[in-house]
Amino acid sequence: MRLISRFILFSLVVVLSGCGKPAADVAVSPKYHKDGIAFHHPGHWRVTETTA
Repeated sequence: MRLISRFILFSLVVVLSGCGKPAADVAVSPKYHKDGIAFHHPGHWRVTETTA
């Protein structure tokens, strides 16, 4: 019974480890520059404009 519990726990860890966001693409580092604000960001980010 203990072996089955460990197998189930291991299976859950393996399955859940694939969930989440992709790793940051730091090989590509675009620069955002607008209205006096400038910074480099990871390649997979999208900078959008919002107003309050």
